[in-house]
Amino acid sequence: MTDTSSETYTKAYNQAIKYLSMRSHTVFELRNKLLRKNFEKNIIAQVLKDLVETKYLNDRDFAHTFVQNLIKYKTFGYYGIKMKLRQRGISDEIAEDVLGEELDHETEKKIAEKAISKSGKKDKEKLMMMLKRKGFRSIKIEMEE
Repeated sequence: MTDTSSETYTKAYNQAIKYLSMRSHTVFELRNKLLRKNFEKNIIAQVLKDLVETKYLNDRDFAHTFVQNLIKYKTFGYYGIKMKLRQRGISDEIAEDVLGEELDHETEKKIAEKAISKSGKKDKEKLMMMLKRKGFRSIKIEMEE
């Protein structure tokens, strides 16, 4: 590396570390943030490679934490969470692996019940539409008469 490119690398690396100190990111998210700061693509690629090698950046670990938080605090089903992972740049392979480990049918059913109770809706058809929008796999709704 020339002096200017090593200086640029250091600036990009420090910026990436600053972002990572605020919260965990995916490779995709960090790449986009560094691109918005107008760093060169080859510098960004090297920074990301180094961060992955040093384990400061790990999409699988991010996905696990992200899914655990969504399960704990939000009311999304399997497909809803998978979509959110995709939006963060997580590959389908990692998303499916992590979801397989973190979200079994029983857990998803409990989340659906929580979503139903929070919604206040009584109409079965509207409840089914809401669950579908939130990305739940097929869930049977037991309605109290």
